[in-house]
Amino acid sequence: MAATIRPYEPGDLGRLATANVAYHATEWGFPGAFFEAKIAAGMAAFLETLEGPGNGWWSAELDDAYVGGIVIDGNNPNAARLRWFILSEKARGQGIGRALLDTAMQHCRAQAFPLVFLSTFRGLDKARSLYERAGFRLVDEKENTTWGTPKSEQRFEWTPEDSAP
Repeated sequence: MAATIRPYEPGDLGRLATANVAYHATEWGFPGAFFEAKIAAGMAAFLETLEGPGNGWWSAELDDAYVGGIVIDGNNPNAARLRWFILSEKARGQGIGRALLDTAMQHCRAQAFPLVFLSTFRGLDKARSLYERAGFRLVDEKENTTWGTPKSEQRFEWTPEDSAP
């Protein structure tokens, strides 16, 4: 069965938070309660603004099961932020991540954001490859403990000049 990309539906906050927390705790050793609280609080605060014109939340389903999501925080008309992009292991390598990212970036182009940025950390090479194919550039890297464990955090940026639609 083919994957489906759909807009936000009630319950997606829990699904997206769970996917992010489980992956980062298991694969990267992010501290459970601290990280989960930070993710859930950020998502809840954003969800209260979801109806804003620049905002978007998309989920991917495969065989009628949730497999991932992506969010564009467009509350600032001068710079949108790509957030909480995650895909379950069973859905990787099938073009679903690319479809989620393409959907989010089509939204950003339609909203005419002059800048889209994201924060991530070194080691997520497959995600980095997706970002770079979409036209994102690494603009900063520094050691930080934002997520409760030391990581080399990276900032990627996209502008309309960086890629063709």
